[in-house]
Amino acid sequence: MATLFRNSHTQPSGLQQAIEKATDGSQSSEDWALIMKICDYVGTREESAKEALKIIRKRLHLNPNQHGWRTIGYTLTLLEALTKNCGKIVHLQLAHKDFLKELKGVIGPKNNPPVAVQERVLNLIQTWALAFRNDPDLKTVEHFYQECKQHGLQFPPAEPENVIKTALTPTRTVDRPLQSTRSMPPAQGYSEQNRKAADGVSHSIAPNQTAVQAMSAEYLGKLRSELDVVQTNAQVFGEMLVTLQPGEENPQDFELLMVKITLLFCSSLRAVQ
Repeated sequence: MATLFRNSHTQPSGLQQAIEKATDGSQSSEDWALIMKICDYVGTREESAKEALKIIRKRLHLNPNQHGWRTIGYTLTLLEALTKNCGKIVHLQLAHKDFLKELKGVIGPKNNPPVAVQERVLNLIQTWALAFRNDPDLKTVEHFYQECKQHGLQFPPAEPENVIKTALTPTRTVDRPLQSTRSMPPAQGYSEQNRKAADGVSHSIAPNQTAVQAMSAEYLGKLRSELDVVQTNAQVFGEMLVTLQPGEENPQDFELLMVKITLLFCSSLRAVQ
């Protein structure tokens, strides 16, 4: 199976084909089955992480007037998924000033990017900077972030730092696949039926694998997202309980606590449903 990713002098590698397919703007929505297969493969080896970021840089350089902003958007989705699911092996690859400058260049004035794309790029840079600020190997990201702010770039309101760090913890969202199913098939000729079956095996999140295999890739993606929200709300709720003293709570803190209880209940209910 590993030979499917072997580089060739005559044709793109399997990883390149898969990334190009996952970021193809002609799709009506993201192919989460393929995105998660890419994450699983890239997270296993440094060379794969280097190759993936190299391919992504090329995709970000595509002319949006020819390929459409949807291709850029799908590329940002894949990039975000890699940073959330592959850990430091990917973080080290994006913590280079050249890469960060190219990412920021996507929303340069000459490209006239949509507001949604601008916000996504800025949010990625800001999230990485805050999450990596205490890691000396990744300090480049925070330095770049501060430079951007000094040059007048306006970033969106940041999430709490504890929430951001939780979001970039790979063990939080990826269940490692069975050894026999880790390698990803080539994008070309990879049917929808095979993608769903592979997603069911490689990303099972319940003990009943037969039931999981029957789930669609879209459903699994949404379920992972809901579980992310549940865990984040639970963590924040727990931290608030530790700091609040019965009878001494500030009315605003108590109101915020009640909001968090409601959010935690609602997100848990959605995940169960």
